[in-house]
Amino acid sequence: MTSTILAPQSELWSPAQTAEYLGLATGTLANWRYQGKHLRYVKVGNSIRYEPTVVMKFKRDGIRHGTGEES
Repeated sequence: MTSTILAPQSELWSPAQTAEYLGLATGTLANWRYQGKHLRYVKVGNSIRYEPTVVMKFKRDGIRHGTGEES
């Protein structure tokens, strides 16, 4: 079994920080979590946190050079 070592909690982003970085509403992130789409997240107690490197990669991977490009 493999395991992933995550950044310390202080280095994880809150939904508000993540939404601000992506230019989205926090409600969008909540909907994505509910639907199991797009971004992995970490549950720490009752708190939701995101790994900045995962969020940054998600944003980078969304960059397109034209409307004809596939997702």
